[in-house]
Amino acid sequence: MSSDREKVVIIGAGIAGRNVARELLGRGKSTGITLIKKEKHASYSPCGLPYVLSGEIKRPEDVLFPNFDRKLEKSGVDVKAGVEVKKIDPEGKKVFTGDEEALSYDHLVIATGRKPAVPPLPGIEKEGVHTLSNYEDLVRIYDEIDKVKKVVVVGAGFIGCETASALVSRGMETVLVEIKPHILPLILDESMASLVEDKLTSAGVRLLTGKKLSRIEGEGRVKSVFVEGEESSIPADLVVVAAGIRPDTALAETAGLEIGKLGGLLTDYLQRVKKDGKFLPDVYALGDCVEVKDRMTGKETLYPLTDMAIVQARVVAAAITGDTDPSWQKREGGEACSSLTVVGGLEIGSVGVTTITAEKAQITPRQVRTRGLTREVYFPGVKKTHIKLLAHEDCLIGAQIIGEENVREVLNEVSVLIHDKVKIGDIFLRTRSYTPPLSASPDVLMRALEKLIS
Repeated sequence: MSSDREKVVIIGAGIAGRNVARELLGRGKSTGITLIKKEKHASYSPCGLPYVLSGEIKRPEDVLFPNFDRKLEKSGVDVKAGVEVKKIDPEGKKVFTGDEEALSYDHLVIATGRKPAVPPLPGIEKEGVHTLSNYEDLVRIYDEIDKVKKVVVVGAGFIGCETASALVSRGMETVLVEIKPHILPLILDESMASLVEDKLTSAGVRLLTGKKLSRIEGEGRVKSVFVEGEESSIPADLVVVAAGIRPDTALAETAGLEIGKLGGLLTDYLQRVKKDGKFLPDVYALGDCVEVKDRMTGKETLYPLTDMAIVQARVVAAAITGDTDPSWQKREGGEACSSLTVVGGLEIGSVGVTTITAEKAQITPRQVRTRGLTREVYFPGVKKTHIKLLAHEDCLIGAQIIGEENVREVLNEVSVLIHDKVKIGDIFLRTRSYTPPLSASPDVLMRALEKLIS
């Protein structure tokens, strides 16, 4: 185990950075941890932001975790809030802050997160045009929301769909614009996405898929937007741009650390960064600012989700404290990336590849789509669950699951099966739990597998 006197500097206090600090404390490191954050406010949950707009979470401050920061400080972590790192010197093992303070380190952790992708549209700078990427964005939108009647949301990924659902539930006229042919294109095939589209349209959202926003108009403040292919402008008091994210790697890039084709930092199985063709033994990166290898395709991808950051934080803390396992080198094989969200009461889960990403990797998967019940048909409250499975060489490589309950449980099970490359035939030899109030027999996963091999 490394000396407790060794200095660890963590840049960024989002989910990734703060969990590295928490893991280090849990491993017995009681001194020498410095956590630097640009924000003056407490840590927060970025995944909760759209649900404040819907009113399911009452106030913006309800997504803050002030107790978490206080616990870190009480445990001896030096939390530097409202401080920005301006420069990293890997050779001198120092970081320099905006007030020109130089902090030396034995181990450096880069958790600088992400930034929103903002298209260079005419009028993008107008008042009333926002992203929803951080807590400050949420507060700005929240302060305007009572005056808003007409909204245009640009981009139908996670944030876009969640935001459109949230705002239409408040009685606003809501238009959702997506350049791809269907919504949630990174995690769903078109046939499954149609289930979510039907839910959104029935709630009152106007969907414009396969279309591109061309400009934003208004004198100072947004009044309308123009969408290619539409005959007239669309009135808007508020525009939320949710056109994707980009890794925030400017600081690391100026330090000469290697960046991948997708704009994220390149790391090895211990999350060590790369410079001049070599992985540095004392500099780590994790979270939304790094690229991750997809286990199914072998290609690098961006995986900016909470659970991935938490796993990476465990790895980084173990590497710093010298408590790694040789078997962890298997992480070089990549991750079975999973996603989960809730839109309009629908739980939506996806893991592994979609048909499009499989084909891009020159994989032609076998596919099946079916539906099952969340409990026995005679039991009160029974719901339908829709599932699509993709398989290749007798193993599952992708799954998409949509329903009103229990999607997370099915998704987590399939994620393990995909990650461990369990043979489909072997799955049928495993016993499964069952009781009528909680499951149908066979359950939705077994129904799909039976159909897949029939």
